[in-house]
Amino acid sequence: MEALTGMDPNEKPRMTSAAGGGGGITTMKAEEKPGMDSEEKPKTTTSAGDGSGPPPPRLDCIKCFDALWFCYSPFHQMQYYYRSGDFDSCFSKWGDLVDCLSLKTKRKAEVEEILVAREKARPHIWTYRTVDEASKNWWRMYKHKVMQSKPTPMDSAAPPPKPGGIS
Repeated sequence: MEALTGMDPNEKPRMTSAAGGGGGITTMKAEEKPGMDSEEKPKTTTSAGDGSGPPPPRLDCIKCFDALWFCYSPFHQMQYYYRSGDFDSCFSKWGDLVDCLSLKTKRKAEVEEILVAREKARPHIWTYRTVDEASKNWWRMYKHKVMQSKPTPMDSAAPPPKPGGIS
């Protein structure tokens, strides 16, 4: 590879000129920064210091404000009205914003501890159930809908005809 590049591996990289001659725009690649060895790379640091595990959760009140702003938008209000039959009060979004702003008054270490505890306490998105548990949960959630519906003549009549023609 030395023969192809014509450069000694111990030699520091040089700046190249985009215009080909003197006085043009000069560019440097990230690995060609002056005062930096070719083996040396920029180091990234984490707050943990050891580099293990994910970075600590970051408190971002802008997301809470954006969610509150969107909650009052006509699009969201009409969508909520269509789905539930009344308008969204956005009470939970106000609570999230106030909570975020109150966390901003605490020390950084205390905030990280609170956010990690909240993340661990949050339930998983999926709840795994046996068939019996799923059946009981479904009846608990939707029994009132089933009981409200009027039985149709088809429900009490004989089962539907078999496919394949007239018998």
